[in-house]
Amino acid sequence: MAPAAPAPPREITTKHDALSLIKDQGGVSLYPSDDDLVNLLQGRFRSDLPYTRLGASVLLAVNPLKTLANLNEASANAYAEKDWSSTAPGPRPDRSLQPHIYELAVRVFALANRKHENQAVVFRCEPDSSRPMYKEAPV
Repeated sequence: MAPAAPAPPREITTKHDALSLIKDQGGVSLYPSDDDLVNLLQGRFRSDLPYTRLGASVLLAVNPLKTLANLNEASANAYAEKDWSSTAPGPRPDRSLQPHIYELAVRVFALANRKHENQAVVFRCEPDSSRPMYKEAPV
């Protein structure tokens, strides 16, 4: 039996949103360096956490080149069962679930129901990407 993978560092799992890297110092916003962003994305990728929120309406998925355990029916149900009555932009008060394509799907669905307006999800992938599952997962 293979040894269990070590748990990802707490900082990686608690920083769901790249906006958390912006610091306020005396009323002046200090923006993260390119290295800070790369380190966050790389750390989450290495911890099998490919999804990172970039603000209120952008979800970045770094292709892990493998099927993840959290792309299944149980994971979809975990996101669907959360209270999504608040679809306001910004961070969610409940941080028990990581950013995920299923979260995006449920938030878009809740917003469409609340506003009675059609919503759109735009996917931007590399042209030679052989992994369309991220585009199919919300459906």
